Amino acid sequence: MAENGSSLIVCKVLFDPMQSPAIRKIARDLMRDFLKAKLFKKDVIACLQDIIAGRDYVWSDFTDVPIQDPTLDQIRLQVLALEGSHASPDGSAYLNVEGIAILEGIIRGLRKSEPPDQR
Repeated sequence: MAENGSSLIVCKVLFDPMQSPAIRKIARDLMRDFLKAKLFKKDVIACLQDIIAGRDYVWSDFTDVPIQDPTLDQIRLQVLALEGSHASPDGSAYLNVEGIAILEGIIRGLRKSEPPDQR
């Protein structure tokens, strides 16, 4: 997947509705590996802020793709686990009030670990 041509082919297969679900799954898995290194601490903070703001489309974008940095990937897995343990009772959002509070705590922790010039 290191070459741009390979990633372009995978993208075309991934978004081609004529492809079988099995082929699209393989393409998605390949793309997931390709995208793994793309998120940094500031990106994770932005994703969590978007989730808190109710931009639900960010949820699967963030939780479905592993992150190369093991610390940030643990945060992704922690957020994913919140869906089951802190789901919104009426189904109107991914998280209830307690889940949102946990996300806010994660953001505070990430910001504390940033150098002052990176905040």
